[in-house]
Amino acid sequence: QELTHLRLIFEPKGVSVPDPLYSIQTAWGVDEFTHGSYSSVKVGSTGEDYDIMAESISDKVFFAGEATSRTFPATMHGAVFSGLRAAGIIHYLRTKPSVESFP
Repeated sequence: QELTHLRLIFEPKGVSVPDPLYSIQTAWGVDEFTHGSYSSVKVGSTGEDYDIMAESISDKVFFAGEATSRTFPATMHGAVFSGLRAAGIIHYLRTKPSVESFP
């Protein structure tokens, strides 16, 4: 159905919309642990609350997910971006030069 909508939008403008090579469909709406949930904060909360949720524990345990995204809370892209953020921090910590390596 989505491809039909895309083709109705783009093909009259001369843009071909090909069939996808593959697709992935999640089932988070029926997941027994989440039941399709997402985060929400109480009235009076600030972006700092999301930052606190994103803090690592001793640079050993890292958190990601839409509940840790100040910019895009309660969204799929907030979850994705927070995962990239956590992966970037882990990569940095694993590859940064140690103080002992400097003369």
